[in-house]
Amino acid sequence: MTTKPFGIKGKNDEQRRAILALMNPEIDLVILSGIAGGGKTLLALAAGLEQVIEQHMYTDILFTRAPVSVGDELGFLPGTIDEKMLPWCGSLLDNMEFLRLDVKDAERYISLTAMQHMRGRSLMRKYVIVDETQNISKDQLKVLLTRAGEDTKVVCLGDFEQIDNKKLGRGNNALEYIIEKSADCSFVAHIGLPEGVRSRLCAWAAGTL
Repeated sequence: MTTKPFGIKGKNDEQRRAILALMNPEIDLVILSGIAGGGKTLLALAAGLEQVIEQHMYTDILFTRAPVSVGDELGFLPGTIDEKMLPWCGSLLDNMEFLRLDVKDAERYISLTAMQHMRGRSLMRKYVIVDETQNISKDQLKVLLTRAGEDTKVVCLGDFEQIDNKKLGRGNNALEYIIEKSADCSFVAHIGLPEGVRSRLCAWAAGTL
């Protein structure tokens, strides 16, 4: 089992534990929680690319999140599903650029899906990244997890301090709910990433402001 998926090495003990869980085929669900800049999306994406492109364990990466904005809503967005999702996927795009992912590989191996379009699907051999899990309800997460078929891995990312969905709060969001419910499940791993590694400014802002 590689400890440097797609060339990314863990910067602290928590990140190294996260990589082991992300790369472990015996773990079906990985939950990465922590402050902004902790490396959640980068680790999840790097592990996914390693297992899709290099190891062929999964057919592709499915990236989804609820379209919840910080502050005022942007309103109706025109275009295809991918085009509608792009404004909500800044973290994914930034990390794709950091990993120097070829555009053709990105188009071939990564697809964007709105949370609202998950019902009724059957996901086989997919590597699914659920971003901003703190901004979806437990019912939405249940719909998504029950879509998982054989040999599919789901990775939930989230930060308790960044709940932007006005209908949710501490205690009733999907991130806290799934952590609590999966505490004794052998094929689920939860790793907290409490240390900001993006930059000293990011770490200071996340921990102080």
